[in-house]
Amino acid sequence: QEDMYRGKELTRALQGAGMRYEYWGDKLGEDSLDSQPEADLRRALKGALAAASPGPLCLLGHMHEPHKCHRLALASLVPPEWTVLHLMWSDHQSLCTLSHVEA
Repeated sequence: QEDMYRGKELTRALQGAGMRYEYWGDKLGEDSLDSQPEADLRRALKGALAAASPGPLCLLGHMHEPHKCHRLALASLVPPEWTVLHLMWSDHQSLCTLSHVEA
């Protein structure tokens, strides 16, 4: 899976949609969440947020439901001045949005 997230095809596809893509899985991925102290994760997340372009930021993961994915734990570490929304497919064409509290 890491190869997919680091792949040039994904980067090009997202750039074509006007989005910049950066891989932070080595610092914020599921394995990091299980093995790093929370303070280190907060520092890595702070670095990712500081490096992000102004505007919406998306954390990608491989699980459909937020409660099954490490992104839920990461989203809990996001500073309170950021708004966290979880996007999920409601069917193969439509997205639904959940607040972090709902997830």
